[in-house]
Amino acid sequence: MELRNNIRQTQLNLINECTKIIKIAISIDDERRETDIKLKDGNEQLIDPLLKAHICKIKADYLRIVYECLDGINGLLSQDDRISDD
Repeated sequence: MELRNNIRQTQLNLINECTKIIKIAISIDDERRETDIKLKDGNEQLIDPLLKAHICKIKADYLRIVYECLDGINGLLSQDDRISDD
């Protein structure tokens, strides 16, 4: 029973930390939209697509971790009595 409680607590901690990182990525994405990025040579080419791709990948990776904490045999949702298999 103690192992199950440790797994549950670790999953909750992971979800909390992932949520914080996702919120940071969203705030960076919001700031990116508001400012133009100038390259070192002075051109005003936007590196927007590359930055956006990295931000999307960060969000996707951490959302996958949250999903894995919720799903599966030892997932948090499998321990919830309110959810039925019907």
